Amino acid sequence: MSAAGLLTVGARLQAGTLQDVAVRLLRPPVAQLFHDQIPEAVVKAVPYLFTLCAHAQRAAAQAALAAAEDSERRPVNDGELWVEMLHETFWRLLLDWPPALGLPDARDAFVAWRAARSGE
Repeated sequence: MSAAGLLTVGARLQAGTLQDVAVRLLRPPVAQLFHDQIPEAVVKAVPYLFTLCAHAQRAAAQAALAAAEDSERRPVNDGELWVEMLHETFWRLLLDWPPALGLPDARDAFVAWRAARSGE
């Protein structure tokens, strides 16, 4: 199993229809890291474990914690979420899309965006 987990889908074709459809999802045992931890420590750790969209992961962890405690969700820094969303969008527009269209990627523009974002 990879760090991301393993998804297995199976089916049997019989008389032109799918039979015995089965979906199995195995996740890495990350949740075990959180046993016996205080909730605030878990919320702080989640963005380090799931680095893709770390701010969104933190917001989701905070929302899950609030739901589990039946309490009010803490305010989320919308600015961080928007910057993160822009980062992912620019990544796709500047690095992934141009080669898919037979064009050179805009790596320099993306590097400039990241530098401006981090204040370099």
